[in-house]
Amino acid sequence: MRPAESLSKLLDALHRKLRAVQRVSLGRHLPRGVTLGEAKVVRAVERVGNSGVSVIAQYLDLSHPSAASLIGKLRERGLIAIQQAGTADGRKKRLRLTVKGAEVEEAQATAEREAAEMLLSALNKEEQIAFVLLLEKVVAGKDGFLTPEQKDAAPKTKPMSFSAGPPPPPRTSSAGA
Repeated sequence: MRPAESLSKLLDALHRKLRAVQRVSLGRHLPRGVTLGEAKVVRAVERVGNSGVSVIAQYLDLSHPSAASLIGKLRERGLIAIQQAGTADGRKKRLRLTVKGAEVEEAQATAEREAAEMLLSALNKEEQIAFVLLLEKVVAGKDGFLTPEQKDAAPKTKPMSFSAGPPPPPRTSSAGA
């Protein structure tokens, strides 16, 4: 079997295992009534910072109307607040997490760390570090398989620290909406 075929099967299996582990972990940590989809939107608002609906839609690979609908529901539930961005016509809005939204984001972050620890538990410390570094290299496109446009569109990640336990999920930042 060619490496690409083997990798394709492994990625599919890894994705299924990750989803199963995440379901268990999220079930333990997310507040009752918060869905995985809602938690992902909350996470996106936290990760992209003081941005608008368009940036959240792009980050989550959703249409603008779908993202706007989800954000509207989260606003009604008190997880996200909307602020005017100070443009002349008043259409530009910035999203931020409320205290309740920040609690959901922290619960999701805890659940994701727990899920990562469960997945990495089959590896020793050196294998964990090597595995994460290889994944970072693939995601960053260091071997040149991404076009310049794809690299520009890819989320920017901060370097990870391996001082204590598995690394936290990468955080990204983006300017503008």
